[in-house]
Amino acid sequence: MKRTLVVRIDPAAGAVGDVVVRSDPTDLPHLMRASSRALFTFHDLYLHLVQRRDDSDADVEAARTNPLFVQVNSELSRHAKAYDPASSGPRDAMAPQFHEWHAA
Repeated sequence: MKRTLVVRIDPAAGAVGDVVVRSDPTDLPHLMRASSRALFTFHDLYLHLVQRRDDSDADVEAARTNPLFVQVNSELSRHAKAYDPASSGPRDAMAPQFHEWHAA
């Protein structure tokens, strides 16, 4: 399994939630091989945790050009800004994982 955490700032949490909830029943989560998604807010941050069935990025990269992804990303960009003003796309909003623990 692979987890991706997307971080943006100044969220309009209700609007962001509406966009994601509308995309859940579409083919988009399946195209990205997502097994679950969760949204969080913390102060001025919006956090979007996506869990995928495997750690291959090929499906995610292919999905980025899909009209569904482009539409959802465009809508989300209206409600939350990139954390880094020099960001050139969604990949720049992903927080790298640096630790993981699992119960025995």
